[in-house]
Amino acid sequence: MSKSGKAFSLKKKIFLISSSLMGTGFLFVATVPLWFNVDHYRPEIISVAQKFINGKVDMGKLSLSLWGKLRIKMEGLELTDSQNEKILSAKSIYAEMPIFSIFSLAPSLTLVMDSPEIRVLKDKKGKLNIFNAFYFPSKKEESEKIDKNKRGQIGVKSTSELPKFISRAQLNVKLKRARFFYLDAETDTQSNIKELNVEMTKVSLQKPFAIKVNANLDTRMGSSYAIIGPMEFLAHIDVKKGLGNFKLEAPGIQLETQVKLTSLEQPSGDIEILSQLIDLDQWATQGSEVSEVNKEQSSILSRTSITEASSKKSVDKNVSELKANPFVNNAAFNIKSNFKKITNKGISITDLRSQMSFKSGVLFLNSLNFNLLGGEGVGKGEVNLMTSVPSYQFSSEIKEVQLEQVMASKSEILKNLLKGKAYFQIAGKGQGFDPSLAKKQFSGKGTLKVTEARFATLDIGNLLAQGLGESLIKVFEQVPILRGKEISKMGPIESEYEIISSDFSIQNWVFDSPNFQARAKHGKGLDLKGHTQLNLDDCGVKADWQIIDRYNLTRIRDISIEQAGVKIEHILAQGNDPVVFPIQIKGTCKAPQVNYEAMTTALVKVALGNAAKGVAQQITQEISKKLGQELQKRAAKPLQDVLKGIFGK
Repeated sequence: MSKSGKAFSLKKKIFLISSSLMGTGFLFVATVPLWFNVDHYRPEIISVAQKFINGKVDMGKLSLSLWGKLRIKMEGLELTDSQNEKILSAKSIYAEMPIFSIFSLAPSLTLVMDSPEIRVLKDKKGKLNIFNAFYFPSKKEESEKIDKNKRGQIGVKSTSELPKFISRAQLNVKLKRARFFYLDAETDTQSNIKELNVEMTKVSLQKPFAIKVNANLDTRMGSSYAIIGPMEFLAHIDVKKGLGNFKLEAPGIQLETQVKLTSLEQPSGDIEILSQLIDLDQWATQGSEVSEVNKEQSSILSRTSITEASSKKSVDKNVSELKANPFVNNAAFNIKSNFKKITNKGISITDLRSQMSFKSGVLFLNSLNFNLLGGEGVGKGEVNLMTSVPSYQFSSEIKEVQLEQVMASKSEILKNLLKGKAYFQIAGKGQGFDPSLAKKQFSGKGTLKVTEARFATLDIGNLLAQGLGESLIKVFEQVPILRGKEISKMGPIESEYEIISSDFSIQNWVFDSPNFQARAKHGKGLDLKGHTQLNLDDCGVKADWQIIDRYNLTRIRDISIEQAGVKIEHILAQGNDPVVFPIQIKGTCKAPQVNYEAMTTALVKVALGNAAKGVAQQITQEISKKLGQELQKRAAKPLQDVLKGIFGK
């Protein structure tokens, strides 16, 4: 046989042998699931898993496939806690890994869960059911493990020290049509996330990867606020370079965060927060609305020990727990933010820009700039998470705010106060983020000035007119010399002010203005001054005011009398001063209740005082006349001539 023939024959044999081996290999792989029943080990797997679970775990049938991938499928999974309350259930779960990825030392694991349902509940002590469901080592066991690790020099300081098998691994996670239910009876927070789809692609320590989440939200905080509607979250992360880009779109929210880490061992870097829209008004709901979450909450609360958690948990407790977090204690970040528009109760803050720094649990607001109602604001402050209760302090100044734009506000307090151009300064401090505590602990001082001002709902002229007639009748009754006097009917009085100003303080959520002043435009209003208090919760008003008729628009200053030849001008005015009408106001800024008794008392006092001065003047004139006559009779002729020049004939 020729050499070429022998070579061809050898190649043919090699091909046949290789084909046989490959065929045998494929046949072996194909038949493994037939003779190797992985489901046979399911009871043993459950038994091992049960040792780490306080509740109960049930698994569906297990199957194995080796067609190009190592794939293990589980026909259902259910996990319950010690109260027999469901934590996790899924119709189908499978994990797969390409066989070639194992031999390449770059394993790629894919985990897929179909229609899983996750329930997270928090009890009275703040413990989550997912933690109660699992067994965790005691502190003694953890300590012994740490000592053992130290002796064996176990542990890594950075990703570069991880085994290549792990550092090069990739993880893919897919949750399809999931539902996530969360209930915290203490903070009255409920969340029902439906149609939750999560896709994590090529998650790795070496290469960039992406995370995509979309769902329908029904999250409610108490009976006042809710986020309802579609949500989408996108993340692009590069662990190796320490870069992350996160985008969130939800009802009323468009938010993007960019993170650049410079160190993982001592977390530090730069964070930039960007937002096109934060519309808190979209969150407002009616307390009477009952959602799927509310119905399920009632059902769960009736079955679990969470019914004991009737009191509301302070938000501050959650924040305070951060003090023990090593990340918070060691972190140092520079933070920039740019919010294009934030809307709440119909009022928008635009172009809010800030420069902040976070170090060892303290957030420093180095600069803050924003636009509000046509005006500009600046501020600075500090938030300390390391104090026993989170504390803060700040100062802010706002210029040229156009208060007319507040008229469309959904805030009863703001839209019923003032119109005009406002200048505002405040410095404050306080403790706590929980609303009830924060209001009690907050204290602030500042100044307020409004030019070209008008009261939004309070008509001072009309307010005075309502009680002036009856008050004057009482005055005339109590001052005899005024009986029978008539006054001309008072016409409408405008209420326009050159300036309204005051110092103020805020304590226990009450706005206190001790030196409130309103100076009317020439001929167009009544001046005001006095002490004003405003409850910022319910718009309750308490005021002691003096209404000053500087331009005599009421014509009350024209009232005069003549008694025994003595004319008393402006009997209801103090000297050359304008007439003053003291009043007291209670009620609310929308429905003030006015007490005119102080006005009656003050006018009677002034009238009687002026009348007494008139009587004294009359008596003085009579005494002077009689004294002159007597002196003229007794004096010598030359002296009489002098006295005549003084007292007359």
